[in-house]
Amino acid sequence: MSDDLRVVIVGAGIGGLCMGIALRKQLPNFENITIYEVASEIGGTWRSNMYPGCASDTEINLYTHSSELRYDWKGSHGTQREIQAYWSELVKKYDLGPHLVLDTRVVAAHWDSEREGYVVTTERTSNGERQKSFAKVVVTATGVLGEALHFPDIPGINSFKGTSFHSARWDHSLDLRNKTVGVIGSGPSAAQFIPSISSDPSVEVMQFCRSRNWYLPCGVEQFGRFRRFVYKHVPLGTRLARLCLWFKWECMFFWPICATRFLHPILNKRVENYLRRMTPERYHDQMIPKYTIGAKRLIHDIGYLSALHRPNVKLNWDGISSIHEKGILTRACDDIHLDVLIFATGYVVNDIFIDVRGPSGRTVKEYYDAQDGPYAYRGVAVPEFPNFFMVSGPNSVNSSTPLVFFNEVHANYLMNLIKPIISKDVSFFSPTHVATDAFNARMQARLATTVFGDESSWLKKDGNGRLTGATPYSASYTWWMMRKVNWSDWVWKDASGKDGRWAAHLREKGRFQVLLNLLVAVLSMFGVYAYW
Repeated sequence: MSDDLRVVIVGAGIGGLCMGIALRKQLPNFENITIYEVASEIGGTWRSNMYPGCASDTEINLYTHSSELRYDWKGSHGTQREIQAYWSELVKKYDLGPHLVLDTRVVAAHWDSEREGYVVTTERTSNGERQKSFAKVVVTATGVLGEALHFPDIPGINSFKGTSFHSARWDHSLDLRNKTVGVIGSGPSAAQFIPSISSDPSVEVMQFCRSRNWYLPCGVEQFGRFRRFVYKHVPLGTRLARLCLWFKWECMFFWPICATRFLHPILNKRVENYLRRMTPERYHDQMIPKYTIGAKRLIHDIGYLSALHRPNVKLNWDGISSIHEKGILTRACDDIHLDVLIFATGYVVNDIFIDVRGPSGRTVKEYYDAQDGPYAYRGVAVPEFPNFFMVSGPNSVNSSTPLVFFNEVHANYLMNLIKPIISKDVSFFSPTHVATDAFNARMQARLATTVFGDESSWLKKDGNGRLTGATPYSASYTWWMMRKVNWSDWVWKDASGKDGRWAAHLREKGRFQVLLNLLVAVLSMFGVYAYW
């Protein structure tokens, strides 16, 4: 099959799979799809994060593809194994397996002006062998946090002689029994695996904390036979449950993110009371955050705060001076010896790890640097880079709605651009600078009115620059905004070689839509007249 109309997807995590599913559903006869994945399995974060206790922090009925609901989940929150198995099943259902190329990293995508597409360079992770191929469209779906692990800048970080690893690369061969385990980081992953590893009293856990977090109660429950029966046999039972969860998390977005200054103190006090009630009194002064709830990522408490009452779990807030071969020296000059050191320090936020070059020879990274950080049109495309698209790119997701939803919305939006390319109506699309600048100006102005504008957020460029990792818009507004393409925000070239073919198609489509709207209005008026 010719590569002239080939679509390359970078990443086989949930974003890449959502893009692949959209292609299979909307272009069922199109087979020229390649999904490159650097790892040996699909799944993205659910493949990499295999630490004990790993699970979804939002309800699983919402953390699924909207067209692929399941009734047989064991509980309200899916485990890592369940979620990984779910997406593996979708790969089989939509026959994406033959399109997967695993253990292969995409290192470059350079624009070919003659063929009006990208020369894609890939590298086998096993032997470093490189290969070049052509793609008409390149879609990156490496996630908001990408694949690069974040490690803190601590003197002596590589000098520890014991066993050390990042929580996203958990060493399952290691037996933690009768060992002293140091944990650096106090984010969501640590809040999930610390209750699990500390359930064994012989494991001494010392957590080194720097940041304070707001914790929300997480109602984890197991589904009984009756619940599963209702989901399976009652029409729309699972769909209605999902809708209820949708409204819940939409409210959770508006309350902490967009609530008024009058309402913020009320919410802060309620969550502070929960923290004080659940944690040992000796940690109250260190754990209560000083920032407004919502300014940083909220952590769902699935047993972490209760685990702090265990005698084998201790928190250290002194700060780390250095790491040495036997453990950690704190800033209070306490020398703490450790057997194991675990970094629960997350990922690098929103960067471009592929050498993508447009027609001018400029790279996406260079474009980002010129804008003081990742900068895109609606989080899906970048000016000057035709046919280069992103799933859940910069400023395109919020912290309350599961990422799966945004992946679907972006994939469906991009299909409006990809389908005319595959049908050979258009050769390429690229967003305009004017539209991109206007979108980002509106978005940053809106962000400034939310709690993100009050505090230094982990989603900001270099921790104190422009906010690039979140959107100020709710999930419902994002869907509304992305439900159709505003063609005046895009430039394109007709594949026919005759300028105006696609524009004429759009004008004809627009006239039809106007006539349809007029017909609906007339019929509505006639119905009202007939009723009266």
